[in-house]
Amino acid sequence: MRLLACRAALAATLSLWLSCANATDPLSVAITGIARQFDHHSVIQLGELHRSLQIHFFIQQMLRDPHFICRTDDVVVEFGNSRLQKLTDIYGAGGTLSEAQIESMWRETSVPLTWNTPVYRAVYDTVAISTAFISALTRCASCSPMRRSTGLGSGW
Repeated sequence: MRLLACRAALAATLSLWLSCANATDPLSVAITGIARQFDHHSVIQLGELHRSLQIHFFIQQMLRDPHFICRTDDVVVEFGNSRLQKLTDIYGAGGTLSEAQIESMWRETSVPLTWNTPVYRAVYDTVAISTAFISALTRCASCSPMRRSTGLGSGW
């Protein structure tokens, strides 16, 4: 019963957010345009300027936007380490990790000092939040018929 109430609240929040979104907002237009690329491509790759606050703001907004996250099965990042994939999956699925374990996900890489900034932690946090949101819903209204939302954490 509690889960049903939670799902209803999340669905109402999503509906309100979608109805309030400004369709002419350049950020929304860009995110929707990128999400539509899944109609023709199974993989979409985005580059980033390392440590750029503006680019990471956009990435975080995209990872929160139902038009994008409901069509995305996997998120692949350059600032990770395959050796720590299990930690990333746990964190992305809403599991509990120590602060040291969380920090290791973007700091223990082949170029450790490149990623030593809060913008990379924010991406991991955003994916975990988005995964929790999508996992609470059985299906998003904006998902394409070809893609069912299964969460982001399992496919890092």
